Amino acid sequence: MKSYLKFLSRNKSYTAIEALGLVVSLAFVIVISCYTWQQFAVTREANDYQRLYSLNVGREDLNPFNGEVAIVLDRVPDVEAAGRIGCRGAEVEYDGEKVIGYPDLCEVDPVIFDFFPVEFVSGTKDVLNDRNQVLLDEAFARKISPNIDPVGRTIIVTQDTCTIGGIIRFGKRSILRRNDIYRALAGPDINNSDGQAYWLDLALIRFREGADHEAVRTLIDTVVRRELAWSQQSWRYSDFRLTMPFKEIYFSPRNRCNAIKWGNLTMVYVLIAVGILLLVSALFNYINLSVALAGKRAKEMAIRLALGEQRGAVFRRYIVEAVLFTSACVVLAAVLAKAFVPVFNRYAAGEIGLDIAFSPAYIALYIALALIVGLVSGAIPAAITLSYNPVAVIKGEQRRQTKTVFSRVFIVIQNIITVALISLAVIMELQYKHLQNMPLGADVNGLYFISCQTVGYDQLAAKPYVDKIAYSTSYPGRRYMQTTHHRRRPKN
Repeated sequence: MKSYLKFLSRNKSYTAIEALGLVVSLAFVIVISCYTWQQFAVTREANDYQRLYSLNVGREDLNPFNGEVAIVLDRVPDVEAAGRIGCRGAEVEYDGEKVIGYPDLCEVDPVIFDFFPVEFVSGTKDVLNDRNQVLLDEAFARKISPNIDPVGRTIIVTQDTCTIGGIIRFGKRSILRRNDIYRALAGPDINNSDGQAYWLDLALIRFREGADHEAVRTLIDTVVRRELAWSQQSWRYSDFRLTMPFKEIYFSPRNRCNAIKWGNLTMVYVLIAVGILLLVSALFNYINLSVALAGKRAKEMAIRLALGEQRGAVFRRYIVEAVLFTSACVVLAAVLAKAFVPVFNRYAAGEIGLDIAFSPAYIALYIALALIVGLVSGAIPAAITLSYNPVAVIKGEQRRQTKTVFSRVFIVIQNIITVALISLAVIMELQYKHLQNMPLGADVNGLYFISCQTVGYDQLAAKPYVDKIAYSTSYPGRRYMQTTHHRRRPKN
């Protein structure tokens, strides 16, 4: 090991290039690896996620139909629990003053809190057994009552006087979107005779342990379609099932509800591809430089062989040195990745951000990365060095060039990867600039868009720098989708 450290100290440029290239590349690999892992693990944080399913109306979204939950609980024995979620904005008054904007109100069945990991700062889910009591999100509680504990005080929600019964805190990686106020639904799940869709965002059901999931899903499809066929004729020709596994919801294009966060599976796959390219490029860079300098250490290894050291021991020496070098680079890369987290979360993370952690599971991931990179990058230079004739090397008769065909192939591949990544970055930058500067078809100079939930109309109109105010559902340049549903005609 001392000889290797001496070799690095004598070849400072080589050491700097190797270390810098590996640290930067591995930092991005760590960021992408952690983000990918966390994205695919989002739904696993729900309690009994493998037994959870969403219950919907069989259309392109996940919204349930009124009466659907009650039918399933009554007719399907293997469904042990079910809960509904509905989210909307609400007018709220606290301590005699109207809360600015429209805080997010989430009306739920209390059993929903059994499905997700929720921390009750005060109170329990049983608070919602009384509709006149509400739970507040911790951040919202601090916002409306920064100095006084609001629990037990009165709050007016949509003109109903309620008592604050507790405060809850969701984890930052919770798949449930954070709402300000949680209140029990107004009543049981009842099928309206007019056949109009209910305003619920999501309904979740949990199967009993040991149940045949496919058989239960088939029974639900049959029972619900038969019971509610009069109000939803399109079910007879629907391409979708009435249940979806909870583990598929996060990345599903049908996830358009306000209750559940959604992920971009395409973005995750793109990042995985970029991460693999970066890792391969880092490996090629290390191997190329190591092979190019293999001749400088060939005499040392030849002497070791001449003195009786086994080839296997020399090979292991190269592997150990490479693993130790890459381990040091992984440590520095993890620190760099941690510093890069805010930038990544701002531009690429989506609704559930990246977190570079140092828990045992993540440390195991970093160790595995160091071992993989070290083993691969140490094996090839070792094999090339051991291919030399020890006697010829000691006599100075070895004239074999280190820049072999193998090395040239690596250099070509590395350059291709580099050009591909640079081209991708340039294309993305040009696309972003196009989106920022594209014609909007409207004069937007001096115009600003602000969410009406952020500040009230009167407060905004009172500002001396505000000339006019107008309401709008969107703004120029923003994609806005309006969906029209139609029924298929039955085939004769």
